[in-house]
Amino acid sequence: MKPVAIVSAANAVYFPLLEGLLDSVAANAAREDTALCVFDLGLTTAQREQLSARGVRLVEPGWDLSWPALADTPPNYKKYVTVAPFVPRHFPGHEIYVWLDADAWCQTARALDLLIRGARKGRLAVVPVLDRAYGVALSGATVRLFPDLPFLKGRRRRLKTWLFSMMRKYYDRGTANRLLFKPVLSAGIWALPAEAPHWAAWEASLRAARFRSGRDLSDQSPLNHAVYTNDLPVELLPAWCNWTCHMALPHWDGERGLFVEPYLPHEPISIIHMVGRTQEGEHDVPVLGGGSRRMALTYQGRAGSAFPRGRGAPAS
Repeated sequence: MKPVAIVSAANAVYFPLLEGLLDSVAANAAREDTALCVFDLGLTTAQREQLSARGVRLVEPGWDLSWPALADTPPNYKKYVTVAPFVPRHFPGHEIYVWLDADAWCQTARALDLLIRGARKGRLAVVPVLDRAYGVALSGATVRLFPDLPFLKGRRRRLKTWLFSMMRKYYDRGTANRLLFKPVLSAGIWALPAEAPHWAAWEASLRAARFRSGRDLSDQSPLNHAVYTNDLPVELLPAWCNWTCHMALPHWDGERGLFVEPYLPHEPISIIHMVGRTQEGEHDVPVLGGGSRRMALTYQGRAGSAFPRGRGAPAS
């Protein structure tokens, strides 16, 4: 049994992106100590055969948690937000688990190496959604000044962040207030040792959230809740280890043939994470030295093919 498991999840619609992820790992970040594991959330028989042929271990998970009596069971693809805290149960025998969303791909090996090194320290190796190029200090931050209420104008202000909104939605206002200014930890790319206490805390936070939210679940909110309310150890990695393209498009370095950070020193981005619409079609990517290049952000897109539009419900 190889010590490190690289884990992802996909259904049939997300299979092209999953292929890009696996191809990129093989081409740019191959390691002798890693096994490939995928949660089957609705793959076709042909797709499963393709993955098995390349040595991928497949598991079709059930629901790892029950649902409140008044909540309908979510659609199958929604398992991608509930399986993460249970990864070691589904793929036992590994020392380190590295989660890579199917809509991400490895441009270099540096991020994968750092994720594994961070997890070997007994910590959750993870990337906060923060970077000077993202243009915001806190994800989803908004301020209300009450301009139409003269008796409140200039006196009261309401500040909200993404994390505040999610903690209030899934947990309680007290927790939301305490975590108001905490950076959001991305649940799309992370690594964790098999024996870490984070798994049980994450599961507990997920179970607590489902009673308040019913079938409207998130993996990222319970992860942040578990880490911050239990003061769990983390190894925070730089944004180029998980570049979330919807926050800021990367720039293109034509000389090196790489996506890079927008600002000096233009560090090569190690993992491209195509969140939301950035995984579809082509984009005007700024080029170092001036101008832009029309191109897809997918791994396949660098060879001239783009992920098609109209993909349906996401699976990862």
